[in-house]
Amino acid sequence: MSWGRIYGLLLLLAVQLAAGTEDALEGAASRQRNEDCTAVVPAEETLLVFSTLGGGLTAIDPMTGETRWSIADEPAIRVPSLSEMNPHYLPDPRDGSLYTIRNPEGGLKKLPYTIPQLVASAPCRSSDGILYSGKKSDDWFLIDPKTGRREKVLGFGAPLDGDKAESIGWATSRAVYLGRTQYTVMMYDSQATGRNSKPWNVTFFDYTSHTMAPELTKDYEFLHLTSSSSGLTATFEQKKGIPLWQKDVASPVVAVFLLGSEGLLSVPFQTVSDEVLQEINERAQDGN
Repeated sequence: MSWGRIYGLLLLLAVQLAAGTEDALEGAASRQRNEDCTAVVPAEETLLVFSTLGGGLTAIDPMTGETRWSIADEPAIRVPSLSEMNPHYLPDPRDGSLYTIRNPEGGLKKLPYTIPQLVASAPCRSSDGILYSGKKSDDWFLIDPKTGRREKVLGFGAPLDGDKAESIGWATSRAVYLGRTQYTVMMYDSQATGRNSKPWNVTFFDYTSHTMAPELTKDYEFLHLTSSSSGLTATFEQKKGIPLWQKDVASPVVAVFLLGSEGLLSVPFQTVSDEVLQEINERAQDGN
């Protein structure tokens, strides 16, 4: 047999082996893709998410109280240092409401507008001569509800570089988009006579969430109680008053959400003192 014929047979055998290997690799790749698709199918699970005054989100299993993950974030309210603070205004970190001190004894009066409303109306001037200037900035984040991994994918400020934009490739079919808005208000008393009078500013951070319909609020199965001075929180079964779990999220709670495939759903909660919360929990455990 000539070398040419032997070479031809070897070449034909090599082509057949390559084709078989390619089919095998393609089959393996197909199986791997199927396994990957199976791996990212989200479990139908809704998490309870607590947003705190100190900044951060903590996800908890609503039935067991097990903490699934926690991520750091901006504080709900950002104000100048204590030495620079205007003592006449106090912001509410839950909804951005503003309170003013009416007299030396410390009486509070709630203003008829919130920080977001002031930003929407700015520039404006109040009847008592206060000048308001406002700024609003929005960011979008992509979060994996299973692990809590989060990345900023859109927003003003420093542009995302190519590497950062490509790093969201970890996102799976269970990933959820969350929107967060930063409201900043600067105010100045135009009638102030002191030379040291300075503008005062406050920043309020708020996550975009859906509002629970009244009928759903009425039928909501949980009662969430949070402390006004600490991160202590307790969840009870709404109808029977049975305590389910108690948790310390390290900072006072300013908002409670359910995290699902469509984002955040705001749920009702009540804020009480530490003493009242402990007493309610003890009575519930005793069956009173």
